[in-house]
Amino acid sequence: MRRALISVVLAGSFGLLAASLAPDVAGARTLRPTDISATPGPTGSRGARPVKVECATLSGNAASSSNPPTISDCNHPNVTGGVGFFPPGGLDASGNTTVTWHSGGSTTIEYTSTVPQSKGDRCGADPTSPGSKETEVILHGSVQPPGSGGVKGAVRAKICLTSTFDMRLLSGRFDL
Repeated sequence: MRRALISVVLAGSFGLLAASLAPDVAGARTLRPTDISATPGPTGSRGARPVKVECATLSGNAASSSNPPTISDCNHPNVTGGVGFFPPGGLDASGNTTVTWHSGGSTTIEYTSTVPQSKGDRCGADPTSPGSKETEVILHGSVQPPGSGGVKGAVRAKICLTSTFDMRLLSGRFDL
């Protein structure tokens, strides 16, 4: 009598579960618990692993509804599309906000900001207020929940803010 071998592979949230079994025919054996092996998969059934994103440019205005903050020149274009948009007026001193990626996804961040002592402020002259300096603001926080929109990691950026709330990066990187 001929035996047929059937392989079963199930994708689960904890990786791949593989088992081999033969139909219960004369001379064939049935599936035993020792025939099952768990093989961790790289992603399970949830899709790609979340990535750490770095953007090289920040522009826009922290308080404006017509020129909201935008991060661009971002890596991982399959996740970010290269550009992320904050909602109008979407960056306060602290709180939660959502970055909407050009790729169509979105990532929620929870953040706070600090202003270093005047001697630690490395920003230059304020082009919107002659004779004044821009204010350095350090943004720090995290992606919430971790993996939101395919992004993971800490949120970090050093920002120069004008008296009219126009923004640019001091450090050259906006990490999330």
